[in-house]
Amino acid sequence: MCIDTILILEDEPFISLDIECSFLAGGYSDVLIVSTCVDALTWLESHTPLAAVIDVSLKDGNSAGVASLLNRRGVPFIVYSGRTPDSVDDAVFLEGVWYSKPGDPSRMVELISNLTKSVHRLDELNVG
Repeated sequence: MCIDTILILEDEPFISLDIECSFLAGGYSDVLIVSTCVDALTWLESHTPLAAVIDVSLKDGNSAGVASLLNRRGVPFIVYSGRTPDSVDDAVFLEGVWYSKPGDPSRMVELISNLTKSVHRLDELNVG
């Protein structure tokens, strides 16, 4: 089921709350924070978010499985990491928009807004 949820996969509480507050202030009313890959994959078994913000390295491991699932479903995502793109072995992270920590969470809201508009435009072109 595709819903208008913004999924935040981040294991640092202050960072995830800052991101959540920025999305709520930016007009998104449904924001879900999960802190582990296991919790994200469990939620994704029955949901598809509008978009996602994911960190590469979490307490339970690398989030490549989550990024791969989002990518297969066509869900736009931001990789928000303290690592650099060239330091990551999994190419799936390069399918997202890389945004380095520390960064302004309000900029992520702008990026997600632009990404979801692009996806909706492509959907309209494919239908018509």
